[in-house]
Amino acid sequence: MNRWPTKPLKELCDPARSIAYGIVQPGRAFPGGVPIVRVNNFSATGLNLTEVLSVDPAIERQYARSRPQPSDVLVTLVGSIGQVAIAPANIAGWNLARAVGLLPMPDHHHAQWVAYSIRNVAAQEFIRQHANTTVQATFNLGDLAKLPIPYPDKAARQGIIEILTAIDDRIELNRRLNETLEGIAQAIFRDWFVEFGPVRRAQSGMTDAVEILGGLVPDPARAAELAALFPAVFGVDGLPEGWATVGFGEQFDLVMGQSPPGDTYNNTGDGLPFFQGRTDFGFRYPENRKFCSSPSRVAKADDTLISVRAPVGDINMAMELCCIGRGVACARHKGGATSYTFYTLCALQPELQLYEHTGTVFGAINRKQFENLPVVRSSDALVAAFESVAKFLDRRVKQTTLENKTLTETREYLLPRLMSGAVRIEIPTTGGEK
Repeated sequence: MNRWPTKPLKELCDPARSIAYGIVQPGRAFPGGVPIVRVNNFSATGLNLTEVLSVDPAIERQYARSRPQPSDVLVTLVGSIGQVAIAPANIAGWNLARAVGLLPMPDHHHAQWVAYSIRNVAAQEFIRQHANTTVQATFNLGDLAKLPIPYPDKAARQGIIEILTAIDDRIELNRRLNETLEGIAQAIFRDWFVEFGPVRRAQSGMTDAVEILGGLVPDPARAAELAALFPAVFGVDGLPEGWATVGFGEQFDLVMGQSPPGDTYNNTGDGLPFFQGRTDFGFRYPENRKFCSSPSRVAKADDTLISVRAPVGDINMAMELCCIGRGVACARHKGGATSYTFYTLCALQPELQLYEHTGTVFGAINRKQFENLPVVRSSDALVAAFESVAKFLDRRVKQTTLENKTLTETREYLLPRLMSGAVRIEIPTTGGEK
């Protein structure tokens, strides 16, 4: 089958503006300054703007050419080259780092088409072939402007965009759902085991079980069962009566990772998924990129994974049996409460992150330090009650994560075939813009 005709990327950009890269030397963080998009802000679904650097407005004013407008396309040019995102409306007035390129787009249709084209394997191969890798991978603007973009008629482009965006929209919806579900579980854990909300509300004079539980359980009978698991008053130590602060190792088993021989690593799927550090950590579950045929230490499915070498304190959950290297530990509750383990460690993250700057060369936490971290011991019945609530939420997180994996694989299968013209969709032609 004939392939789509192509055009150089430059011809699809807004002719009134230039392809550009961002601020060369942004300087130190400038609170209240102008936010910039950096390579670390790119994610599989677009931009993650939870950690943003702001720069001195006086420096930013020198780079007006690289201020993105909504629907411009952004591309990483240094390091992890070839990542792409469409500028959302909420970054109007921002700027870019030197490692990010700006592709000014004439409209959102072209932005979507160019973004999908750059994600395609053919464009990624072009980028790799033209990158300078002497120190670190760098892709220059001149080659970016020449990047060949497949360009069928507008009806074909729109049909392909609709197929791919339908998949991406579902992936994004699932991602947001997972964030919401995890947020609910974290809020419950914090209310019960960190802020002791039910005990405080009971001690303040509340008698209605639904109110004591903060409205979590609307069924009065079930709320009464749960409320009865909490002490009615605080002890002299400031904890709910009968509770205590203990070391992490008293409630949880900890397995510190150990790196197997280097010749047992592979990228072909031989053996178990292997995680040396937090590099492959995702929102909840890590992505399998490397495998080990002779694992030394393993984590079981639903164990909580923790990065224990710089950076310290990042948390994930094992999707399946996996090998853990020296940069990762896994934890499991002695009674098998997997969700309780995960949310305990979420609450412990500030304590874990204190070890980021304690190593002689880089941050690290050892077994003894980890097992001595303080956690609250309540009762087995209350842990089981939390587990029943959180497990329901976590099962849904796992289901949507697996669904997103399937959707992503489907998109990656379709993308090169649709963008090359090897697979075509029948769309009634109505004429108009090409």
